[in-house]
Amino acid sequence: MSVAVILAAGSSSRMGGGIKKEFMTYQGKPLLYHGVETFVNTGFFDRILIVCRGDLVSETRKSLSGLCNLEFIEGGSTRQMSVFNSLLHLEADPPEIILIHDGARPFVSSETIDKVFTKTREHGACIPVEPATNTMKIIDGEGKIVSHLKREFTRGAQTPQGFRYKELLRAHRAVIEAREDFTDDSEIWDAHIGPVYTVEGNLENDKITYRSDLASLGIPLEENKWI
Repeated sequence: MSVAVILAAGSSSRMGGGIKKEFMTYQGKPLLYHGVETFVNTGFFDRILIVCRGDLVSETRKSLSGLCNLEFIEGGSTRQMSVFNSLLHLEADPPEIILIHDGARPFVSSETIDKVFTKTREHGACIPVEPATNTMKIIDGEGKIVSHLKREFTRGAQTPQGFRYKELLRAHRAVIEAREDFTDDSEIWDAHIGPVYTVEGNLENDKITYRSDLASLGIPLEENKWI
């Protein structure tokens, strides 16, 4: 059995307030709808979990009206806790493979999902990546550069990130016990389980974080209201 988890429990605080970004409309449908529909249409997944804020369950259901066989669960205070909540929710009937995707990445392609799913089955952990366009630096607390990274060896991480379920749950439990904090699940897997493999993502699979990210989509903010 395989499961897709779509994370949509964030506050969208970096959008500067107002509408929750996943509910903004694009071509007549909420942004969240576009990504979830792609997962549904692949036919790869026995279950699809939508992780949302507890006070927005009904609004989230409404935003995905027309898509069948979705489950809605409440997220946590952080992304890491939202993923952990979803892993616990699945524990009674555990899948073999789980793919975790950011709801704020509405334009993931079915090809990217296919590649991640296939390589996860082969190696246990896989994420899509995109080439770095900037030369990346590591800086210290004073803003001084302490390391120069080779651009040809750096990549930007995307989602969905795929894993064997049982090992990922074990890794998350280890993180909770050690009170560690990570920015994505590939770091958690790498720290507690083993290597993570990569496939090439699709360039449109960017995460919508700031208002400026909407410009290329042509989304007029004044036309977007709470659903």
